[in-house]
Amino acid sequence: MARKTGPSVRTKEASARGGGWRRSRSFVLLEILIAVVLLGTALTAMLRCFTNGLKSVSRDRKVTQGVLLAQGLLDDYEIEAPESDHVEGDFGPDFPGFSYTADFEWVEVKYRNIDLRLTKQEFDPLRKVTLCVYYRPSSMGKATQVVGVETYLTGIEKHATQSKLLNALF
Repeated sequence: MARKTGPSVRTKEASARGGGWRRSRSFVLLEILIAVVLLGTALTAMLRCFTNGLKSVSRDRKVTQGVLLAQGLLDDYEIEAPESDHVEGDFGPDFPGFSYTADFEWVEVKYRNIDLRLTKQEFDPLRKVTLCVYYRPSSMGKATQVVGVETYLTGIEKHATQSKLLNALF
């Protein structure tokens, strides 16, 4: 069986192949455009997560540094508390941007039914300390509080021999 190769057969085959090729080519272009849009959306979401992660790490670093600075101040105040009821300051050039305020208040402890070898008058009153550590970066004008601590300091030095006797009290 011989196939006819007349002009009418060639025209049908050519139009079928050409039209299909054009449809296939435009379909691939549409797929590529959709893939680029999806990829751009995914990259945008990933970059946003990355920048939020960096901000979180920076904030955590400031809070950790503030906690360590507050702990150092409280250790210093435990050894020798300032005479003033309100103290403000900074941490020097080693910790730029960090500052603090500390408020002190004397608190008398009321002991009842405690049988100790010492009288109430031999106990020093507690000193309540409210300490706030602030951070102000050089680019911003407003300081933000990174740490707030409220605690009590005893008049007894914790490494003294007298403190071992009074350990049951605390």
